[in-house]
This record gives sequence, structure tokens and C-alpha cells, in this order.
Amino acid sequence: MNLRLLKYFAVLADELNYRRAAERLHIEISPLSRAIQSLETTLGVSLFVRSNRGTLLTPEGEALREHIPAIFSAIGQARDSVLGVAVGNRGALHIALSEGMNPTRLAALMAGCRADEPRVVIHFSEVPFAQQLAGLDQGLYDLGFAPSDHVGRGIVAERAWQDPIHVILPTGHPLLAMEVIPLSAVLRHPLVLGDPKYCEGCRRQIDRLISKGSAQPLVAAQVQSTYLMLSMVAAGVGLALVGASQALSSWELGILSRPLAEPAALTTWLLRSTRVARQNVTRFVERVIAMREDTSPPSRAR
Repeated sequence: MNLRLLKYFAVLADELNYRRAAERLHIEISPLSRAIQSLETTLGVSLFVRSNRGTLLTPEGEALREHIPAIFSAIGQARDSVLGVAVGNRGALHIALSEGMNPTRLAALMAGCRADEPRVVIHFSEVPFAQQLAGLDQGLYDLGFAPSDHVGRGIVAERAWQDPIHVILPTGHPLLAMEVIPLSAVLRHPLVLGDPKYCEGCRRQIDRLISKGSAQPLVAAQVQSTYLMLSMVAAGVGLALVGASQALSSWELGILSRPLAEPAALTTWLLRSTRVARQNVTRFVERVIAMREDTSPPSRAR
């Protein structure tokens, strides 16, 4: 299919208005209409229909729109690989990241890769967990890191690392008198938790920990980011439970951290397709496994 036609389709599918789409594309309405007709002829289906409510996507158009991000992402990856070879690089890795990454471990991993294989370029994409799984399945990503091993068929999840869970408290909080804080004491206070719509894997692990307590938590707020979570703790909205790597104690911000008395950690999983991997992917997986502090449980292939 002609990439120009796909671009025109993507803009019209977004706007659902020929005039606005033509303005975004800096063309007249007539060439846009002809382009869409040409694409429909190529595919043998109608992609749009005009009604009293305006321009609407047909079911076939909806199906094509779902594939547009993957198409353009694959093209971008191909372009990057070609240009990389042109300047002396020896391949590229495309890695997807979901929420709750351990910055210390990720930085060490990147530094090791740059030192050992400086000509292998690593491209990172920060995407929701569901999008990461879809990208791995479609071959858009070579590997992924996520705080969940709830993967689909054809994906392998191996434990990459664990991050001990700490309690984040505002300065002056009475629980700071303890060197380590029991979960039962934490659950007597309001909590600021990650929104499961945006922090699916981390929230599932935190909920599993909370369920071990004897009290039902009072959830004061649900947030999309660690930054907002820490800000709310500093404002006195509630306490938070996060990985030690993100438990930034800051007198300036007005928060401090303490480890939980009970052993508990957030697990980050390395995700990959069961398809035969390229050599640089295999070497990256081996490097991650070498970084693990302890023996991983068996891999989970679905």
C-alpha cells in the first residue's frame, strides 16, 4: 500500500472531517478525497461513510486504523536500522518499558551494553503494558520490561530484578520514629496508590501485599505517576508504597522513606517473544539474567 495514502487515511480517521483533515495535510479537499478513493479501490472495501452525523469509519476502516501505529512504527524502525548501518552501527534493539522501572538497574544495564557493544543502538519506547504485549507479539519490540508476568500466548516472562518496597511518609509523621514499619501500621493511615488503569502491574503487586494485612486500606487518592504520588504524600494526603529505587527521601520536598518490616518487593519482568531471537537480543537477555541478585522462578510461557 502507498504510504502517502495511509498517512492521509490516518489523518482523516483522526479528524472524521474532510476539511479539517485537508488543512492538517496542507492540501485541498479534492486530492484528499481522491486519495481515500484510491486506497479503498486498492483494498476493495469502503473505509468511510458519510451520514447525517458526518464522516464515519466503517468496520473495515476501524480495523485498518488499529494497524496504522504498528505500520508506521515498523517503517521508522527499518529507517533507523538502515541509517545506523550507514554510520557504522551493528544492529539495533527496540525495547518497550512500562511503569515503575528501577532507574538504577536500567542505567547499569544500559551502561554495560554501551561498554560491551557500542555499535548496537538501543531504542526505548515508554508504552502501556497492553501496548507492550501487542508490540512484542507483532515484532515491533525485541524485548520489554514490565511489572507484570500476565502475558499472552507466545510471550515469555523472566524475572529481571526485584525492588524492596518502602513506605513514603511526610516529614514529621509519627511512624518515622520506627526504623522499619510494619504493614499493619501503614494500613492504619490513608494511602496514595497508583491508578490501575495506568499502573496495572505495580498496582496489582501492591494490592497483593495489602491483602496480607488485617485491615482494609483507606485509599485517599489514585494517581498516574510516581511524581504526583510523592507530591501528595508531601502534602499530607496519605502514605505511599513504592520501590526503594523510587523512594526518594527529600527534606526539600518534605518526604522521607522507611523500609517495610515484612519482606516485600516489586518485581520487574523481562518480556520477549518465543520466536527465534537475533544474537544481539540473546546477548541482552543473558546480560539481564547475569544482573539478577537471586535465582529466578521458572519462565512463564503462555
